[in-house]
Amino acid sequence: MLLAADLDGLSNAMNLLIRNPHQAMFMRKASRALAEGHPNQETFDEHERMYHKMVREIGTQQIPVRVEYTFSGNDSRRGLVGC
Repeated sequence: MLLAADLDGLSNAMNLLIRNPHQAMFMRKASRALAEGHPNQETFDEHERMYHKMVREIGTQQIPVRVEYTFSGNDSRRGLVGC
């Protein structure tokens, strides 16, 4: 297991699996068995529940929109602006 945002740990773990194909095969089989034990609908429902909780707690993400704006004269520019 790795801590969240532990990029060095993730890199080391991935290198370990690349260098040890037998360990990678063992982990592949174990993770597949674990995943097959979870019905798809329940997994989907849980992801949706977490998403809605996050939106309630944090709010919606501002989505940038493309707009065109004019400075002086004929100098027109386009860019992304948060809304």
